[in-house]
Amino acid sequence: MFSIDTKSSWILIMFILVWDYSESQLSFQQEERSSELSILCRYADEASPVISHLVISRIKAGRRHIQASVSADCNQNSPLSRVSDAKVTGHLSYNEPTSRYIRIVWTDLQLDLDGDYTCEAYGVDADLIPQTFIQHLNVKSRQNGLRLVATPDVIKVGLTKQLQICCTLPDHGVLNITRMASLEIFKQQNGVKCRFARIKMESGEAILSGAVKTSLNGTMDDNQTSLELIWGNITAADAGDFTCEGSGVNAKGHPVFFNKYINVTWANPDREELTNLLFDLYDKESESLRLQEEKKKKLRATTKIIDSLKSTECRKPNSCDTSIFESGQRIVSLEPDDGLGPITVVCEGKEPGEMWTVIQKRFNGSVDFYRNFSQYENGFGSLDGEFWLGLKNIRRLLLQNEDKNRLRIEITEMTSGNNFTKNYHRFSLGPANGYKLNVIGFDDLGYGMSFNSGYSFSTPDSGVPRLAVLNRAGWWFNYESPFVNLNGVWGVKGKRYSIYWSEFRRDRNVILEKTEMKFRRNFNK
Repeated sequence: MFSIDTKSSWILIMFILVWDYSESQLSFQQEERSSELSILCRYADEASPVISHLVISRIKAGRRHIQASVSADCNQNSPLSRVSDAKVTGHLSYNEPTSRYIRIVWTDLQLDLDGDYTCEAYGVDADLIPQTFIQHLNVKSRQNGLRLVATPDVIKVGLTKQLQICCTLPDHGVLNITRMASLEIFKQQNGVKCRFARIKMESGEAILSGAVKTSLNGTMDDNQTSLELIWGNITAADAGDFTCEGSGVNAKGHPVFFNKYINVTWANPDREELTNLLFDLYDKESESLRLQEEKKKKLRATTKIIDSLKSTECRKPNSCDTSIFESGQRIVSLEPDDGLGPITVVCEGKEPGEMWTVIQKRFNGSVDFYRNFSQYENGFGSLDGEFWLGLKNIRRLLLQNEDKNRLRIEITEMTSGNNFTKNYHRFSLGPANGYKLNVIGFDDLGYGMSFNSGYSFSTPDSGVPRLAVLNRAGWWFNYESPFVNLNGVWGVKGKRYSIYWSEFRRDRNVILEKTEMKFRRNFNK
């Protein structure tokens, strides 16, 4: 038995109440009118914690895709949008805690907007301890009753036997249609929009027009319309972008047009799937002599799939050094020998035999670098803009080079345009429990990266959160005042959380406009 004194009990109760109260103040809701759909995330608590970011994301295939965000930083309080077909508004300020929200508004209700969304609020409490709150929302648009479904939506080459594309308008009245005119299914092939099937009101008969090895079913009456395509002998070529388009007339005699889009992808079966199929064939082999020959044929077919995967596998380069040389920067897909899958990177060719892998790039402040550990581990941003490659990806590529790499830092000042470059002849990262930094080989007098060498990576939720919050960045922070922070807030001068490199200018009022971190194999070590 044990006991808790009265003071400790009150502290525990107060902590629980504050946590639940803060959590309840984050609201996330769907709003729908006749011509638009919007989702609104609002944090209503005016007291602690201090909220620095609100982020709306969409969950698709188990992955989180950021749609929009707003930050309380003085130069970033306008919302950032990653959705080109919607309007994003929002406001977040340390000085105005009563108005903290972000909203996305869509006016094109034919888009595929249904699905799961999240809103996350990041901040710190009075003790500078990071706090994260999250709300989930399942969006269902009532405006577009058109349904387009692919079964399956991922073709497993050699295993998928049938593909079904079904387009249905179960209730014409949802779209205010009094008389249907047509319903058509298209596929995008080699950049050309090809019609596969259609059904028209005049005949009421479904007609195949461009699809091969396909069966067709279709119906059209006063209340509902459907069109269904079924493929057999499926290959990777059957994957692609499908569109269902329809037209009709409303009660006033005006035309009504509507459409729906779906993407069918393909993938090679993994070895577990193939192995499971083999075991299944063996288990059923004893059922009857009549099925024995058929099962042997399936076994041979499965073995042939495995052999074809081995023989036709097109290996990507495993590092920028083994890719084709081109001067300048370009996006390349690499596949290290560790078997963990490909990594898309930016390779930079300075001269033949000198290929660099870019791991960090900043130049305009379009990407917020105040992120949690998961985002810094997996990477964020866009390779054709600002980005962080991800600690996990960086370490995989460093190990591909037998952990013999050199680091190069390139920096440009905003006002003067002066350029600075630093090279470290040894660069490596430790295991995933901290990705400890190791840089050796340049005398920076302790005011450069050497000051950070030997320290683990810190973010607002990992490592030394206090330093990450104070510097508003993820970095290999020394427990003392850092002399380098290339992931700080872009365009801000004179602040602890500015982007700076103390060795070049021991004055944080000098704004660093451009930074690039890159590495390449150290062939001399």
